[in-house]
Amino acid sequence: MSGRATAVWVLALFFGGLAPAHAGYLISDLGGGYSYALGQNSSQVVGYTNGPGTDVRAFVYDGAALHPLGTLGGSSSFAYDINSSGQVVGDSRTAANQIHAFVYTSSGGMHDLGTMGGGYSVARAVNDHGEIVGYSNLANGVMHAFLYTGGSLHDLGSLPGLANSMAFGVNAHGAVVGYAEKPGATLASRPSTAFLYSGSGPMQSLGTLGGANSYAYGINDAGLVVGTSSTAGGSFHAFLYGGSGPLIDLDPLGAWSSTAAYDVNNYGLIAGAATDATGASHAVVFAGSKIVDLNGQLPTGSGWVLREARAINNHGQIVGYGEHTDPVTHRMSRHAFLLTPDGVTAVPEPASWLMMGIGSVVVAGFSWRRRRAAA
Repeated sequence: MSGRATAVWVLALFFGGLAPAHAGYLISDLGGGYSYALGQNSSQVVGYTNGPGTDVRAFVYDGAALHPLGTLGGSSSFAYDINSSGQVVGDSRTAANQIHAFVYTSSGGMHDLGTMGGGYSVARAVNDHGEIVGYSNLANGVMHAFLYTGGSLHDLGSLPGLANSMAFGVNAHGAVVGYAEKPGATLASRPSTAFLYSGSGPMQSLGTLGGANSYAYGINDAGLVVGTSSTAGGSFHAFLYGGSGPLIDLDPLGAWSSTAAYDVNNYGLIAGAATDATGASHAVVFAGSKIVDLNGQLPTGSGWVLREARAINNHGQIVGYGEHTDPVTHRMSRHAFLLTPDGVTAVPEPASWLMMGIGSVVVAGFSWRRRRAAA
């Protein structure tokens, strides 16, 4: 079965094979003065929290406490993703006050990935092969997506007519997603288009939902891509791309003022955020035709308002950030959270046969070839 056909088959399972499973989630407060969770593996969470004074530090949460990762010599650092081996990627200020992408390991500490000729780079995602994607400016100031493999940053270029590009996700097969855009001072002056890069040719444009802008943020091992796009009416809607055809609108009726999808796990569950009519953000999950506000899935009296769901792992655990009000002091803090399904019945989750079907796809291997670094 071809890569695109496989993705379409999985997409059909995604919409046709969902069954109710969870009535809610247990929530863990990750602490910090303020903190934001942006990535996770099966047992660790990464993000950033305030460090000394007003400085910001990348952290790893191990189930007990936040552990700051330090910096590349400057005042701040941010962590965005972690793979199953515990490699963490992000960016940090250097002693020269530049911002550089890093990879961190518990044995080797924080390693500067450098840039592609300019003074700025950011690492946004890492897969289990240690392949890292992000973006860096070139010597001429143009920003390009990169793939770090074999000890070097490899320039992925951009879409025709769009100078800049940024990569935000990479799957186990080396397929990369992000967006390309024209330089511009305002959103209206810099049209952008989500892209997919498979390693065997130029970037592929994914188009939009009818508007001028689209952004791809996540991709799973079956090749399902998620992000957000403007519509013909000007609002932003979360989308799903299944390997062929146009983007699929995950909020076709416009139930929310805007929606965005940030991550998709290998069972097709999608984490993101939705904005209501007042402009307030809500952490949500997308499952088939359903958009579930995670605030309605918490224990009564939790004191939480969940604002964004940024990552979802294959156990269905979700990380993000929200606001927690202490029941005694009534003081509100913005903290990172970890949601763990409580195993009862209501939030849609893939049926067991769907999990088995997608699992067989992963074992068989997706047809995209992983990009190999040039010698």
